[in-house]
Amino acid sequence: MEQEKINILAVDDRSANLLALEALLDEHNYNIIKAFSGNDALGLVLEHDCALVLLDVQMPDMDGFETAELMRSNITTRHIPIIFVTAISKDIHHVFKGYQAGAVDYLAKPIEPHILKSKVAVFVELYQQRRSLERTSAELKLANQKIIAQQQTIIGEERFKVLLQLTAAVAKKLNQPLIDLLENIFMLKRHHHDPLKLKNYLKTIEKNGLQISNIIKNLKTIRHYEGADREAAPAIDITLDGSLSVLAVMHTSDLTDLIKTNISQTCKLQIITELDAAMQALKGDAYNLIFLQIDAGLTESLEFFHRLALEKIKIPVVIITNKDDEIIISRMIQAGAYDYLISDDINKKSLTRVINTTLEKSHLKNQLEKTMVKMAGMAVKDDLTGLYSRSYLMKIIEKKTLNANTDKKDLSFAILDLDHFNDINETLGNLAGDMALAQIGIMLKENFREQVLLGRWTGAAFAVIMPDVDLDKAFVALEKFRKVLADHIFKFNSAQFYVRVSIGISSLKQGDSGSQLIDQAMESLLSG
Repeated sequence: MEQEKINILAVDDRSANLLALEALLDEHNYNIIKAFSGNDALGLVLEHDCALVLLDVQMPDMDGFETAELMRSNITTRHIPIIFVTAISKDIHHVFKGYQAGAVDYLAKPIEPHILKSKVAVFVELYQQRRSLERTSAELKLANQKIIAQQQTIIGEERFKVLLQLTAAVAKKLNQPLIDLLENIFMLKRHHHDPLKLKNYLKTIEKNGLQISNIIKNLKTIRHYEGADREAAPAIDITLDGSLSVLAVMHTSDLTDLIKTNISQTCKLQIITELDAAMQALKGDAYNLIFLQIDAGLTESLEFFHRLALEKIKIPVVIITNKDDEIIISRMIQAGAYDYLISDDINKKSLTRVINTTLEKSHLKNQLEKTMVKMAGMAVKDDLTGLYSRSYLMKIIEKKTLNANTDKKDLSFAILDLDHFNDINETLGNLAGDMALAQIGIMLKENFREQVLLGRWTGAAFAVIMPDVDLDKAFVALEKFRKVLADHIFKFNSAQFYVRVSIGISSLKQGDSGSQLIDQAMESLLSG
């Protein structure tokens, strides 16, 4: 399968310059889109998904600075990196003007082919990583939605099954007193002249009426669930091949023998009679499933589920009861049971069915939890450094400034920008740069106290949020870290190098917002 070409937008009012750029990048898997003016560029960048813009500074009508500023003002195009291609002197005034307009780098004319290819390769790699992350995020979101739908389907089916069981049990219980009631009403009509028989019939009718009334009262205490009308979840094929480990908490010898007969040949089975001993066994050994006989006492069984939750033991539990009691079964399912079996219905087929469905539900639940944890981690943490992500820090700093303003406490914020960090990537490669960034993340954690929030701000910049710290104390702590970093020798393969950092710092003034605190730190960084 042919690899999809990556779009790079080249903007220059001279066709010869565009042809030269295209020729230099021709050997790579790039699709060079050419624009002859700033207006053309603004239109093309909306039509195509571009990894990078190579933008000439000196153009008639609309120069490169104006074009970059307009790109930055559009939410659709503001994330696209811009490299200015210029013959203008790279004095500090023009550099700052370019960065303020939105540039990430400069290329001087005449263009050195090696430098051009190296710089383009870096931003193309970043683009590919971002696309990969977006695809992974979308896949995780789809997987998460599918797991939730599957779990809701299973839960809905189980709730519906419980309702069917309850309906059958209630119908069975209502049937006999209703028959008796109707028979006695019939006899009452035939013998209404006999006072003695009349008294007996009325007494029996009253008894039947009270029995029916009690059944209805009990039915009202049961929680009703709605079924889920969703696509059925795919079954997980669980084969009882001896690898499954089951703990059976049983106190009746007949039931113990029944379980042994039907699954001891295909599962690793341990039978324990006391709940306390079962809890100890669960702390020491790994089990896939628990069978719990509940007829010894409802309170003790509910306490067992409570203890499992306290100990964070997530092994699925199937209850076994000798009574088809809808109220008890419903309460156990609400307490955490995955399924149930009636003693008289136990055989190899019913045990295999309940083990399969229970392990399937448990598997889906675990998948959902892992997916949610992974998605939350992606949103909060930067994979490379292990520090907080910029998006998370942006949310936190608003909360911290609000709290600091309310409590009239200090709050300082700093941006640490690594000097000339692109030189490391260009000379030693991106792996060396990644290694350095990861080490700097560790060093930041080692040099700041736990209350300080540390994050990766941009590719080669970090952010530090310091609650309860005024400007003077923040300056001391940051200056100390600057010296620690300056003295640190980074080693990659046979190469050794140093990393320097520029720091912009701000401290909260009463009424400042989080965005104002960030802007002040950026101004401090640029002016320093």
